[in-house]
Amino acid sequence: MPVDPRLTGPNRPCSCGSTDFDPEQDVMDTWATSSCSPLIIGRWINDPDWFQQHFPASLRPQAHDIIRTWAFYTIVKALYHCDTIPWKELMVSGHALSTERNKLSKSKSNSTGGPLALMEQESADALRYWATSIKPGNDTVFNLEAIAVGRRLITKLWNACRFAESRLQGLDIASLNCQPDDLLPTDRWLLSRLSQTITFATRQLEQSDYATARAEVERFFWTDLCDNYLELAKSRLYKEGGADRAAAQWTLYHALLTVLKIFAPYIPFVTEEIYLGLFQQWDGAVSIHTSNWPVARSGWLDEQGENTGKLLLEIVRQVRRYKAEQGLSVGATLECIKLTTATATISMLQAAQCDIQSATRAQILDLEVQPDESAASLEPLQIEIVLAKA
Repeated sequence: MPVDPRLTGPNRPCSCGSTDFDPEQDVMDTWATSSCSPLIIGRWINDPDWFQQHFPASLRPQAHDIIRTWAFYTIVKALYHCDTIPWKELMVSGHALSTERNKLSKSKSNSTGGPLALMEQESADALRYWATSIKPGNDTVFNLEAIAVGRRLITKLWNACRFAESRLQGLDIASLNCQPDDLLPTDRWLLSRLSQTITFATRQLEQSDYATARAEVERFFWTDLCDNYLELAKSRLYKEGGADRAAAQWTLYHALLTVLKIFAPYIPFVTEEIYLGLFQQWDGAVSIHTSNWPVARSGWLDEQGENTGKLLLEIVRQVRRYKAEQGLSVGATLECIKLTTATATISMLQAAQCDIQSATRAQILDLEVQPDESAASLEPLQIEIVLAKA
């Protein structure tokens, strides 16, 4: 309410002439001022300069059940008093539903627990992450397993950053603004995927489609960065020095910081903790929530780099399948991998040799040119695997 009757009395006497007022002590549980909320938060009566700057508001978030009531009344009020609409955009969300597909509500007694109990059990970030999994306007059945997905992502993000913390030690701040000339094909592939992820997620967020943006960033983080890049570049990151290690450090820093910043609106607490503990020393913002939004650098988008990356992932996929068929662990050592491919591909594989050996655990990588590159029967890539001797 704009006025607290317990503290502020009427500014004029009663019609009977009395100025001795007894303030109401009961809470008025009603939507009496709901249609005035943009006017109230805009300080319409008390601060004209502030109101001029903040009205109309930028965004009104609300559920779809109050479009014809709360939204309609607020628009009417703003037009009546100020001859303008109250917000520039209206974003409509859906509801969490019970298993019977009814809206979860305390009044209906179909909710097993309130949000505070869920936050105590799963964390505020995990609950918020679940809430952003559905596109605007859509309802979704509430599911504890869906919240657990957010918890697992938070754990994965924390562990990935713990790994990066020891691998990024000694990173030169001045070098972060200058892309290395000696990036390996694996680095160029990840940066190209990162560039596409930034562009796509930013565009979706600008259109208020936070669920689609989140899904793409999550896919990049789990698959491209953790499952593939870290496995490919791990041996370089464990080295004590060298240009190839510096290239992997540079790539990992930018990829992980970008993921952290795009995830920040979804899981604000853990991203802030990681940022302050690891990335602030290089990025320099007071908080991740006041830092610059990620922007893809010129030159990151690289079609050839992506094609090379797909080839490297196909090699790793085939080797992993072979190990599974042989009953071997993913980390089992191989004596040799022989790759037969086209001449144009050989140089790319040679440049990525250390990463291929890192991901496949092959002691020797034997690269050979196809004897007849025009033969239609030959696959573009042939792999022969030799097990390590016992």
